[in-house]
Amino acid sequence: MDPLSILAGTTGLLDVSFRVISYLKDLEESAGKVEDEIAALSQEISALITVNDAIEALWLANHDTAPGSPFQDTTDVEDLWKRLAGLLRDCRDTAQKLEALLKEVMGKKGPKVSGKWDGIRKQLRKDSKEKEWTDVRHRLSSYQAGLQMLLSALSVVYTRNSSSSTQHVAGSLDRIQRQSSTLQYQMEFLRHKLNALNSSDSDKLRNSINSAQAVASLLSLNQCFDIPQTVSSIFTGRDLLLKELKHMLDVATPQHQSHSQKRFVIYGLGGSGKTQFCCKFAQDNREYFWGVFWIDGSSYENARHTFSKIATMGGADPNENAAKSWLSSQQQPWLLLIDNADDPDIDVTRYFPGGERGVILMTTRNPSNKVHGTVGSRFWHFEKLETDEASDLLLKAADLPGPWELQTRTSAARIADALGYLPLALIHAGKAIMDGLCSLANYLDFYGRTWKRIRRARSMSGYVGDENANMNVYSTWEIVYLGLEAKKTETSKDGVELLKTFSFFYWEDIGVDILIAAAKNGRREQETTKPNEDKTKTPSPQQVSKKPWSLYFREIIIDWVENLQKVRPILPDVLRDDDQTSFDEDRLRTALTFLVQMGMLTYHSDSDTYWMHPLVHTWVRERPQTSTGEQAIWCQAAATTLTSCIFFKPPLEYATSDERLKISIFPHIENLRRAQNTIRERIQENQKTRRRSWLSSWIAPPVISSGMQPLEWVKYSLVYMQAGKWDEAEKLQLPVKELACQRLGLDHPRSIDIIQLLSVTYGLQARNNKAAILLRQALDACQRLYGHDHPRTLKMTDILGATCLLQSRLSESRTLHEHAVKGMTEVLGAEHEDTLIAVDNLGKVMSRYFFWDKARDLHLRAFHGMRKTLGSTHLHTLQAMEHVALSHMYLGDLDLAQEFAQEVLEKREKKVGKEHPYTLMAKLTVARVKSAQNETEEAERIIRTNLPVGERNLGDNHLGILLARVFLSEVLFRQQKYSEAEQILLSVVQRHRYEGSRREDGEHVDRIQALWFLLKCYQAQNKIEDAIKIGDELYESVHTIGGEGFGRGHVFAKLLDQKREELQALKSGSDPAPVPYDPISPNSQSAETIRSSSPVPVTKSLTF
Repeated sequence: MDPLSILAGTTGLLDVSFRVISYLKDLEESAGKVEDEIAALSQEISALITVNDAIEALWLANHDTAPGSPFQDTTDVEDLWKRLAGLLRDCRDTAQKLEALLKEVMGKKGPKVSGKWDGIRKQLRKDSKEKEWTDVRHRLSSYQAGLQMLLSALSVVYTRNSSSSTQHVAGSLDRIQRQSSTLQYQMEFLRHKLNALNSSDSDKLRNSINSAQAVASLLSLNQCFDIPQTVSSIFTGRDLLLKELKHMLDVATPQHQSHSQKRFVIYGLGGSGKTQFCCKFAQDNREYFWGVFWIDGSSYENARHTFSKIATMGGADPNENAAKSWLSSQQQPWLLLIDNADDPDIDVTRYFPGGERGVILMTTRNPSNKVHGTVGSRFWHFEKLETDEASDLLLKAADLPGPWELQTRTSAARIADALGYLPLALIHAGKAIMDGLCSLANYLDFYGRTWKRIRRARSMSGYVGDENANMNVYSTWEIVYLGLEAKKTETSKDGVELLKTFSFFYWEDIGVDILIAAAKNGRREQETTKPNEDKTKTPSPQQVSKKPWSLYFREIIIDWVENLQKVRPILPDVLRDDDQTSFDEDRLRTALTFLVQMGMLTYHSDSDTYWMHPLVHTWVRERPQTSTGEQAIWCQAAATTLTSCIFFKPPLEYATSDERLKISIFPHIENLRRAQNTIRERIQENQKTRRRSWLSSWIAPPVISSGMQPLEWVKYSLVYMQAGKWDEAEKLQLPVKELACQRLGLDHPRSIDIIQLLSVTYGLQARNNKAAILLRQALDACQRLYGHDHPRTLKMTDILGATCLLQSRLSESRTLHEHAVKGMTEVLGAEHEDTLIAVDNLGKVMSRYFFWDKARDLHLRAFHGMRKTLGSTHLHTLQAMEHVALSHMYLGDLDLAQEFAQEVLEKREKKVGKEHPYTLMAKLTVARVKSAQNETEEAERIIRTNLPVGERNLGDNHLGILLARVFLSEVLFRQQKYSEAEQILLSVVQRHRYEGSRREDGEHVDRIQALWFLLKCYQAQNKIEDAIKIGDELYESVHTIGGEGFGRGHVFAKLLDQKREELQALKSGSDPAPVPYDPISPNSQSAETIRSSSPVPVTKSLTF
């Protein structure tokens, strides 16, 4: 817009205002009766002048006043200026009218009163213009309020835009919060003034309010908003409590002025509306909080799951500690809802982020938790709604149109009394009335029959469940449930089956993608694995002559029993997709929508997920009418659903979605396994007085392939492996491995599968000796079953070679990998995924021999092939890319090494999270390159920041952690912090730390590397005797590494001999011979040079 319109407006208004002020001053000196009125009007005009000056100053501070200067702000801000310019013109015109009125009142003699009669005439003229006088003054006051409001809106915008987002959060947040509060008040004040204006003036000011509101909504403080439940559209009651809580928490006060964390506890019966109240408070006050978050406090496991979501919002790794640390570090105000913290055995203080910041609301049925409140009355006890509030909620839930007659309200009050005035019970009762299951008049009869049926079922089943108070809620839900069953339509039947299945899931985040994958993946998996199974079951003529008849007989018996026991898996009918029933996604979504309409589920459209209220979730699972056997059936349906939604070996086109599903079903598997344990204990208790006959045991023997449980355990273990729960994965895999080998024999494809998977788990746990034993058994079985050149055998050969490398058995690892690469290239082709992985593994062996050129070429070949075959973000591709980065570092191409290493880090952070072991390894690689570039301070910072995370997730003795400590000591060595580096290395070289990967007949190469750095440390500190002792130990270790030795021709063996000679010369006082290039240490300088010089860039390898 034209900047002159603003300046002209302010100048014109200023000129008129000064003239009016002059008249008023003269009049005030002369008049008597109107003195107070004139004084008030003078103040209003003075305030108008102040606003005018502020507008002009704001414009000049933010715009070029040259004509034609382009406007650079947003459309909303430009609209504010246009509105403001219009109000300035109207305000000037009104001020001119006021000036004309004053002149008319004063008369020809001016403001001076020449005598008594002149004063009377002036007063009479003023009285005759009273209506005009009042109208002009009110318009002027309203315009001034409008100008002040628009000025505040613009000030908020420019305050925020004056700094970057980071600076805004750190420095301008409190100011913007105060300005926003002022703006909200001014808009509300102006709305009240509009009624006294004519339509034309009120429309202009209303448009100005809308413009200010548009900008204010864009400047909301709140950036993150996540609550456990959507606030009901019929939320009723407790309005005074909402206002009182806002006052007690003093949410408008900036949090940096608070000296302690604000916590408030709400406890009471289940269904009393605690969670809805907290969600309503969060929704009403979201503008005061930068972030609103929640956690499920019902168990430590559920809390960890919801904390991980908070951490993800903050860009941290998804775990509890990272989430709490992130919240504690926030400068901006946040609100945390801790929901359902009911278990008395749980220490809820574990859920509190540290420090004095933040506001926490806790809901609980456990009254002992009220001690954790810190502000105001500290806690409230929710029991029931007031009678009128309860009646209103019931009638709203029943969707009965108002106004309600006395008889209607009386009936509602009787129902509310019977239901104990509990909000959740009232909502379910209203739902039953709305759906026509009963009427308002006969609901109590319906409720009474349902209540008697529940009590009878409880007495027969011995069900205890929750406390009796919750039965009011359960009985109202039972009415709706019976209504579902009574409909007897396909949709209602599907809905009931889905509800029963969901009751064994975790109650939140039940994704539609989980259900669709569960329905479709069975057929997909069959189509993928059938050709491979046919190939493995069809032996070559050479294999036929080698396979013993006992193995053939075993396979025939197993196949016969499998076919005999084949049954349809237990699943809700709506999720079936087989020869008898085809899956229909529309049918599934219709059933889910129906459950939402019946109030049984809540849908979140942004994530395409559903959740059940925790009480409903419990009741569906624990209904007294439900036998333990029926519970077992639907628990198995839930298990089948979760098992079916992921692959054992995902096809390439489903790899990404399978990875995502493994993350999303983790909390469901946790909840399901707890339910399985409970049901198992009940069944065992029921069977204590029963005996199973030998005939039934013979007819239905446990066969691994016929039952779902071993498959469940294996697939669950894949989920735990991806979540980093390797110990839990091992617990699931080990019994399956024992059962497979016992029932199927070692020479069976399924046995080989589970042995291979368990060995991978052992490798992730750095228990490489155990992994190697299993892999040798599996390789022997593959050779017997498939032959030496079968792809499966070659793959096992490659995996064993990688494990041998981790055991420091270099020669054997090289032989195995070279054989695997050669065989796979011939059988599968050079571009096959398994071939490329073997090539990459062979490159790692070459780097252990310090053959850097060969290692680089192999890694580059693997990387380019994987990028083409698997994609640029596949984990295997990123692993090969990381090896390429290290190869470039070894060869001195540091810029290229940095580029590759940084890209790997960024992609891993995005794909698997900031604290995943692969990401931590990528950070270590970046730090190593930084150290090689002589950026030792940055390298130290990276390692020290991430080392505690790795120690927490992997343990102190994991090989990756030991390696990180070695490289930290190397960085400290290059900074000439020899004493600190020495202390770290003395801890790392302790032999017991390598027991899981070191053979009894040989040393581990990682320990040798640590000893070498320790030797250099001693030498740099002139501790020659200590250095000689380490050299002697290294001499013995080098010849026993991995049980086979480096060999006298290895570069390191020659380097060690020269180093020992140098140390002996230093001990005797003679000049040592110069030591050639050191491929392990950061430089090859002498000890004296090391002590007197600064670190230099590293251009060669720092490690084996």
